[in-house]
Amino acid sequence: MPKLVLARGTITAADELIIVLNQPDSEPSAVLIVWPAAASVASPTAFPDIAAAAVRLFSEAATTLAAIKARKRL
Repeated sequence: MPKLVLARGTITAADELIIVLNQPDSEPSAVLIVWPAAASVASPTAFPDIAAAAVRLFSEAATTLAAIKARKRL
């Protein structure tokens, strides 16, 4: 099965975080977390919003993965 995007979104104006479920036929499934290529820079006042955005994406990915697992058990 191909890669499935569990969550994708911006964490800063220039940086995106992508969380992918990789399900190759010949290997075990794995969750891939694709971080920005370079360090994200934020002011101390902007940091709480950036952290919240990242947490929302991880939460969305975990919820989507749980739904996929639940469908497979049926």
